[in-house]
Amino acid sequence: YQYEKKDNKCTGYGNIYDIPQFLRWFREWGIYVCEESEKNMNTLKAVCFPKQPRTEANPALTVHENEMCSSTLKKYEEWYNKRKTEWTEQSIKYNNDKINYTDIKTLSPSEYLIEKCPECKCTKKNLQDVFELTFDGKALLEKLKKEESPVSNSVNALPEPGQITLPDPSLKQTTQQENQPVVETPVTTAVINEHQGQTEPNKGDNNNEREN
Repeated sequence: YQYEKKDNKCTGYGNIYDIPQFLRWFREWGIYVCEESEKNMNTLKAVCFPKQPRTEANPALTVHENEMCSSTLKKYEEWYNKRKTEWTEQSIKYNNDKINYTDIKTLSPSEYLIEKCPECKCTKKNLQDVFELTFDGKALLEKLKKEESPVSNSVNALPEPGQITLPDPSLKQTTQQENQPVVETPVTTAVINEHQGQTEPNKGDNNNEREN
């Protein structure tokens, strides 16, 4: 594991080598796992909730995309369970050792990393928040769906089967009659733009009238 080397000064200590070895390891572990956590979560979001718009013709993930999502979720679960076990072990070791150091006696493992190691604090959560729960893949995906699926790109934004407006047979465009101009009556049919995920008027009928 490689990381950017900074100066040897750490919060609460004049020099990094004044920090007990276990606490140095604990900090390094915290930095690495926090980076891993955010990277893996972003990968899961990208695979399971792609940004391209969903359309009537393509309302959900394809079979291949579903397989990729399931595989990525499984890998995330394996990572999560492994790191959660390590977090528990690190926390026990920290709580046993902290009584020997006056300045950290009152700090929990997560509080220590936040206060003494700012780099160990994940963007949205600290590590205690990350590992405090039992892994639940279904709940995680539901949470990510709410966070990462904008209405314009969401399957929920599209009409459900049976709700798509169909043309009314009684509404017909006025055709060219003798010595009368064409009178165009707006058609209520809407089509879904496959590329934008938006609706736009059906222009096909007007073009056909002009040709007739």
